[in-house]
Amino acid sequence: MDSAFVTVVVSDTLGGAIPNARVRILERSSGNEKDQVTGETGNATVKLQSGTFDLSVTSPGFVVSMMRGVKVKPGEHQRINVVLKVLVYDCCIDFVDPVEAIEPEKAKLGELKEPTERIASPTPVENSQIQIKTEDHSCEGQSDWETPACQSAWQTNISVVFLGLATDVRQEDVPIILDGKNEHTMRLQVTFQVNESFIGVPEKVVTVTSGGDLCGYPFSKGHKYLVYGRRLGNGEVYVSISSSTKWAKDAANDLKYLRGLPMAPHGATIHGTVFRFTGPENPRTMSIRRAIPEVGQKVEIHGTSQNYDTTVDSHGNFKITGLPPGRYAVLLKSDGEVYTSQPLKSTTVDVADKGCARFFFWIDPFVKNKSENNEDRQHAPPTQNPKAEDHP
Repeated sequence: MDSAFVTVVVSDTLGGAIPNARVRILERSSGNEKDQVTGETGNATVKLQSGTFDLSVTSPGFVVSMMRGVKVKPGEHQRINVVLKVLVYDCCIDFVDPVEAIEPEKAKLGELKEPTERIASPTPVENSQIQIKTEDHSCEGQSDWETPACQSAWQTNISVVFLGLATDVRQEDVPIILDGKNEHTMRLQVTFQVNESFIGVPEKVVTVTSGGDLCGYPFSKGHKYLVYGRRLGNGEVYVSISSSTKWAKDAANDLKYLRGLPMAPHGATIHGTVFRFTGPENPRTMSIRRAIPEVGQKVEIHGTSQNYDTTVDSHGNFKITGLPPGRYAVLLKSDGEVYTSQPLKSTTVDVADKGCARFFFWIDPFVKNKSENNEDRQHAPPTQNPKAEDHP
């Protein structure tokens, strides 16, 4: 029997299950891809051919986790524990030793052993020295998997956008010094055949460099991607995990926007959501807090030469279109503290013509009295945008 099973258990650093995380497995022998989503318990079980496979786990707001060269024998059922860390840096990727993450005890097909201990891989800190980390290979980007293309394509660190097929992937282990210890990470050099060019790619074949700095994107040979990257001085394109690069099959919305750019009306868009928490935070349980749309909340958008405003609709959305390109600040005046969620950390933003900026605002009325005793709580800085309308 050549088949086997792998159960991937995805949790956060507090041990809570992460549902709806994307689990992707690439069988090296056949080139087949397995793509599943974790359930409410954070588990995803995949049937695959025995042999060697690569695994990646992603979830919005968390660091990507990758394992390469995992081996599974015929009839075996492996359990792999994946702990995702909250995305704190502009970009980071978690490389896990597959030998440590897999349960040491092997089960027969269909059986499952309980995990022993979760493995947390090292992540970079500010004083870490990464030998290969230069100015051109620093973690960069502020996009997550759900950032719209109208925002991703106009980031300051993006100068190249294209749809292409990865025809060759070469990888090398790169020595780094991480937290004072000698470690290794991976750098990929990927040759792409360009199918469609949207920004900054006149050639038909492009070389992409990624990784070597804990920020690599997990490209695989023979697969098509929508690539967001930055042109380097040597002509290659650098791609970060935080650049919004994605598999072509996941890029329908991006491609619709990019293909429509030539005929799109001029003007920028600022939109987002505003929700109010209905209960205080409970540090003991760390449970998900319930929130409701802040209907009627006024959102002010301050430009360099003109100010605008709109209100939040019954779904919690706000939207202003037709703005002149430039810098804007988005402001909310509320009885509670206002926070913003990733990927935009500041509420001051530069928007391009035909581009956009999306914000997620949270109003916490229960922090109002605590702020006097807790100066570390962050207030949302002002945010940005000319025609007000409800978000559809």
